[in-house]
Amino acid sequence: MNEFLQQIKSVPGVSGILVLDRVNSTTYQLLPASFSVEVIKNLAVKLKEIAHNWPDLSQTELKFESGYARLINARSTVVLILAKVDIYFPDLNLILKSVLPQIEKKIGKANPFLEVEQDQIYALNRVNVDLLVTTMNLVAAKYRDQMGAYQVTQNLRKAKDKILNLFSYLTNFYVDNQARVAFLKSKQEIDQTRIQEAFANWIYYFKSYCQANAPGLPEMDIKELTSELKGELAKQGFYHWYETLSVS
Repeated sequence: MNEFLQQIKSVPGVSGILVLDRVNSTTYQLLPASFSVEVIKNLAVKLKEIAHNWPDLSQTELKFESGYARLINARSTVVLILAKVDIYFPDLNLILKSVLPQIEKKIGKANPFLEVEQDQIYALNRVNVDLLVTTMNLVAAKYRDQMGAYQVTQNLRKAKDKILNLFSYLTNFYVDNQARVAFLKSKQEIDQTRIQEAFANWIYYFKSYCQANAPGLPEMDIKELTSELKGELAKQGFYHWYETLSVS
């Protein structure tokens, strides 16, 4: 857990982070020395009270004279991030999109009897990469019908380029001029532990770029866009990764 906290704390401008396990009230933190054990305990109690009356996968941001506090209410955790006034939020958001799902997964494993929805129970077999490619092409095709192949192709490539520094093995995947994604099996080895996270990020940014290009386009829900594959994607845990992105 400390490794994940360090990744968030390493963002310039972040001065502290606390993660509260909502089930057993355990806290994990990297906070300034001024936070005593008693202060941390009281803070955890307050965070749990807030989370109880707050929708899952939601967040809020508070601004103070000395900086910011961001509260994120995820499925298994409540996260408090303290930041200075000069924080650059795009950098923080990018790290959170990568790290928060991993924190959620780790906390979830520590609470094996936590009640979850059926589509959050994941198959333990190897991730079906072909299914993820099909998912990407299904989403892209529905935007292509609305926006045309050229713009959708550009958005697919732009979204992929944005996250290559986090998921370098996406070089295995090629986007042709008709906005279709293909798997090039001869290149870098796929990281099975993070490929779903990578595709969730890719689709998330792709959709964001499409919405920015066509603000009049109705927002498309990921489960509606992928309804043909919903059962298999749920078993693999894809929707968990995608939905967690929305808290950042």
